[in-house]
Amino acid sequence: MSHLPERKEKICLNCKSVVYGRFCHVCGQENMEPKETFWGLVTHFIYDVTHFDGKFFDTTKYLLLRPGFLAKEYLRGRRASYLNPVRMYVFTSALFFIIYFSFVAETPEEKFRRIEKELITDTRDLRLALGKETDSIKRKKIQEEIIENNGELLEMQQTGLLARQKGQVIGITAVPEDMHDNVININKLPRTLHEYDSIQRALPPEKRNGWLPRYFNRKIIQVNLKYRGRTRDFISDISDRFRHSIPQMMFVSLPLVALALQLLYARRKQFYYVNHLVFSLNVYIAVFLMLLVAYFFDWLIVLTGLAVFDVVPFLIRLVIYYYVYKSMRNFYGQGRGKTILKFFLLAFIILVLFALLIAIFGINSLLKI
Repeated sequence: MSHLPERKEKICLNCKSVVYGRFCHVCGQENMEPKETFWGLVTHFIYDVTHFDGKFFDTTKYLLLRPGFLAKEYLRGRRASYLNPVRMYVFTSALFFIIYFSFVAETPEEKFRRIEKELITDTRDLRLALGKETDSIKRKKIQEEIIENNGELLEMQQTGLLARQKGQVIGITAVPEDMHDNVININKLPRTLHEYDSIQRALPPEKRNGWLPRYFNRKIIQVNLKYRGRTRDFISDISDRFRHSIPQMMFVSLPLVALALQLLYARRKQFYYVNHLVFSLNVYIAVFLMLLVAYFFDWLIVLTGLAVFDVVPFLIRLVIYYYVYKSMRNFYGQGRGKTILKFFLLAFIILVLFALLIAIFGINSLLKI
């Protein structure tokens, strides 16, 4: 609601309906004076932000501390006091994946570089410590650590150099040499599309590839022509495309998980598909938030090196499983035994579902290269 003065005229400026009160009952527009000062615009913005924050934090509190409560409130029609689950999912998932892609996920190449940098830094610090140490036993121990680090660093650099020369590396693992200049070597396909098409035309119609094998074979040839043995670039591109399709994969999984819940609770006629979908949205949001907390403690472990934080991310990930179970029990109102059984059935269904989605999005990532 704006803090601007209300208009004396009771005709809505937006839809021309008669206004009863401060808001139009037809379109919902506030019946305020249209001339707004700069300060009025600023205060309106601050009010909207703080109003969103208030709803967000209140909703988050109930979401995390009372599993299944918000889905039940939505089912009862009590919705104005809480942030809309779709709106909150969009905000939370966006925040989660921004942090995930910026600070958590890393490509094989990034992992290689990170380990290499850590070894170089650790070796430098050990050399500095060796120069200050006077105790012979401690000096010997430091020298052994330096030799060990140098050995690992040399092995990594030699592996990386060999891979770069051959253009054949996945992370830090070399690819067999018999692949020549093909990053995908299936059925000894021809090297060019022209050669492949010529072979297909020369075959009798009944021995030619069907449209689907032909499509995939042509795609494989195109990939091999594009990368010409640069397997590292190929793996990096396909993994990067797949990683950035995870938000879409999670969004696609939502209605499928809701469908699985509808099947598991088919005999509970009071629950409609939309209720299962709202429940799934709330669980996804809670999982995103808890994983962000786990990632925060992972970051603290790296930053401080304190072992006291080691157990926290592990415990948070355990709590996620308990949270899903508790949400199911509170929302659907069934006994402990039935809920545990359906929890494990749901876990199995989700495992199969995500295996299929990973395969589908993986193939899609390959086809988009």
